[in-house]
Amino acid sequence: MTNSLARKDDRPTVEEILEELGPMPSEVLFMGMADDGQPLMFDTRMVFGTSPNILIWNGEVGFLKMVAEFILNRDPNEKEEIEFVVFTNNIEEWGFLADTTNRVKNSPCIGVIPFWSDLADQILLGLASWVHQGIHPNHSIIVLIEGVQNVLNMNWDAKQNFNYIFLKGKDRRAFAVGTVPKDSQLYGLDEMFQTAEFNKETQMYEFPEGKNKIQVWTPRTEI
Repeated sequence: MTNSLARKDDRPTVEEILEELGPMPSEVLFMGMADDGQPLMFDTRMVFGTSPNILIWNGEVGFLKMVAEFILNRDPNEKEEIEFVVFTNNIEEWGFLADTTNRVKNSPCIGVIPFWSDLADQILLGLASWVHQGIHPNHSIIVLIEGVQNVLNMNWDAKQNFNYIFLKGKDRRAFAVGTVPKDSQLYGLDEMFQTAEFNKETQMYEFPEGKNKIQVWTPRTEI
């Protein structure tokens, strides 16, 4: 598919792309399609020794939804388990997940969590404890964060738990995928991430590859 179709309404859906690509290794995450026609994949097992977290400057909520839809559509019988949790201040945008989580047995979605809620503190403490204990070596948790800058406004305990997950999650197959407005000041928080950027002019996501950049487009989500 050429760049000209990258952001038009006739983009294929996530489901259509995955059907075309065929079976994928159970431990990978789909991150979009490169402009050379190849999928950009993230291997959740190969994160040791490097930061597995991904921060997308100027990123759109659609990217996070795409990752969520990919996980929701995985075969529930896959040996490698992947769960995810969403942190956001835009709960209405994620309303579909509450319905899906309530309707589907053993849903991989842990929940949609407002940054400002008491539930956020509980979930973060649980995730930090899960990372610390490392009980499930064949289990991955993806933390989707709509607006990473919001972490800076949380209470001290929540920020500490987020930092612990960012720093130590790589040793327990837990990592974050977050978006942030382009001009945000993160006061060093971005150093815990590999960074990419959404280019609003080209409507493409630009992921670094050595000294070059991979141009990536995302399929339409149905959630």
